[in-house]
Amino acid sequence: MGSSLSTLPTNRAGNPQIGQFPYFSGNISGATTSVVTIPLASLGASCGDTLLAASHAAMTLRDANGSVVRTETGWGAGTRITAKGSWATYFAFTVNCLPPPPSVNTCETAWALGGDTFKSLGIATRWGWVLTVDGPVTAPIYAAAGGNNLEAGTLVGSLTVTPGATSTQVTFTMLPGFSMDETHLYVGTTLPTTAAPGQLGNLHALTAAAGDTYTVNVTGSPLYVAAHAVVCGQYR
Repeated sequence: MGSSLSTLPTNRAGNPQIGQFPYFSGNISGATTSVVTIPLASLGASCGDTLLAASHAAMTLRDANGSVVRTETGWGAGTRITAKGSWATYFAFTVNCLPPPPSVNTCETAWALGGDTFKSLGIATRWGWVLTVDGPVTAPIYAAAGGNNLEAGTLVGSLTVTPGATSTQVTFTMLPGFSMDETHLYVGTTLPTTAAPGQLGNLHALTAAAGDTYTVNVTGSPLYVAAHAVVCGQYR
């Protein structure tokens, strides 16, 4: 298979040498179909290219009892490769690639990454993190990181925590391609007692928001922060 017959294994008379064909099914006795998968890259081809192929099969006709009636050689229907000698044929086809599936947004739960997990602190068994804050800090936000497994999750944004003299400002910022439908936030001088987002004490209902900011009347050092969001986008 290729863009021309120049790479087809042939003898001096120009007849194809099937024993040197690069793709071989092996023994498939009794099979009625055979599939060969050939990466386009191995042929230097791409979608829309016209390729030439020669396909050969050794076939057997059996009767109702399974006994061999006769054997034949077969070729994919097409143009004869040589005018004389072997009746082997080749055919041309255009590579038609399926379009990529339409993009579908999905929404996932997301937490700002902290130094402790809810599980390690004995708060809950669900995944998520608690940040310990002694001053201004920015932390990544991960979605769909079940079991606190960052490799399984997707980085979707960042959380900025800025403690002040009379209040603490917390800002969620999404990366391009992601948006938020909800945010939930805990800020306190003691650890949260729950990992349930709706019980963290602060929530905003949003619509495809790229950012969200809270000003919470809590100060102190250290502060404990648990930041949750429902993040929508195209996940890997």
